[in-house]
Amino acid sequence: MTRRLTLLGLALLVVPALVRGLWFYQGVYWRRSPVSTPEYASFTVPLPPLSTAEAPAARNASPGAHVLVDQSHANNFLAAELEPLLREVSAHGGQVEFLTSSDSGSLATRLAAATALVVAAPNAPFMRDEVQRIEAFVGRGGRVLVLTDPTRGSPQYDSYYSDTSTPLDDSSAANTLLAPFEITVADDYLYNLNENEGNFRNVLLTHFAASPLTADLGRVAFYAAHSIASPTGLALIYADENTLTSRTDRGGDLAAAVLAANERVLVIGDLTFLAPPYDHVADNARWISNLASFLLGGEPSRAPTDFPYIFSGPVVVQALGELEMSTDLITALSSLQSALDESGLALTISESPKATANRIVLATYADQEELSPFLGGFEIGLPGADGDPLGTGELQLPGWRTLDASAVGLMLVARNEGQTTLTLIGADASALIELISALATHDFSMCIGQEGIAACATGPADLASLDFAFADNDFTALDGGLP
Repeated sequence: MTRRLTLLGLALLVVPALVRGLWFYQGVYWRRSPVSTPEYASFTVPLPPLSTAEAPAARNASPGAHVLVDQSHANNFLAAELEPLLREVSAHGGQVEFLTSSDSGSLATRLAAATALVVAAPNAPFMRDEVQRIEAFVGRGGRVLVLTDPTRGSPQYDSYYSDTSTPLDDSSAANTLLAPFEITVADDYLYNLNENEGNFRNVLLTHFAASPLTADLGRVAFYAAHSIASPTGLALIYADENTLTSRTDRGGDLAAAVLAANERVLVIGDLTFLAPPYDHVADNARWISNLASFLLGGEPSRAPTDFPYIFSGPVVVQALGELEMSTDLITALSSLQSALDESGLALTISESPKATANRIVLATYADQEELSPFLGGFEIGLPGADGDPLGTGELQLPGWRTLDASAVGLMLVARNEGQTTLTLIGADASALIELISALATHDFSMCIGQEGIAACATGPADLASLDFAFADNDFTALDGGLP
């Protein structure tokens, strides 16, 4: 019985396998011809055109070129992504500095030392006072480069406990800065389905306006770019009819880079082209070199409120006429030394400094003959003597009525071929000490000024007495930063 059950079990195990094998078995396979395979050696991978970085060319950087990179507005980029551009700036003598939200110095303070500002992919709006500072900076000749990118937005959550979020595009934050310059960055991206750099959002641009910024450019590649509009600016780089905007799926002279504000503000709709390896695609390397030249060309005029950043090297104090370097005056100057120390600048006193030296000149209104070389271009009428257009004790500033010189001190900033001269003029040594104190403490609450000039109430005078002296609106009250 047991044997029979064992044989039956083996049969149930073997017979089904044998039947399946015989049913599906079709004999031994013999390959009669080789299996055809693709000719891999003949394949070519489509690659974008590459440009080779050129040796740094001679470039005339403005004296003391100082590029400030903003990272205080939730900027969505890494410093390494700007490395090709900032390396070009540094190679030609420019100084690069980053401003983060944790830094003690405000944007207004740091702009005083800068000649150019770079804002990349901001995700936090600019406050009104910041916009005013930047607008004044551009008005004085500073350069601003704004880089936006459709891929650099950040999620905005409806509430702390909510999982619902909406994307916040960097164009919204950038537009809070660009409104005074009549530039608008669209919340879109450009794309081209016919010709692109491997992806429909990687657009190749070949249309350029005539400008030093577009010199020697034949084609640049942008990797997702906003379109930019400006009724008064120059469309520096613009797309062909096959490049469309994602907002309307329409094309037609869409600008990807705009130059405005007397060629001092440049806005670009892409940031990725700066980062390796994209910086070597098409003519991007040459384009980046041109951008470095743009940043290095900024040379804003300086105001007394920019002290100590008006100087880029050692400073010499020179007293004119019969002014005596008293103990009180030297003590006041020591406070200026502390301010200059923060910028790494030395302060010395000399009766006859070199003609090329940066100087702080101290003088009274009585030193008219010695002051004459330092007043060129300011159109200032000093207190005159009998027979002069101005009577004794009267002071005339451009756009002002006649002032009482005994109640007013002047600060004048002049730059000439890299040399900066700050001239302080008062009725006497006590007035000069008040002017020095205002500089050292950066307290210009008693001053009114215009480009390169600050007039400060000294002695018993007050700001209202100066304000009453206006003949037009050329002068504005100073609050420590606005010239």
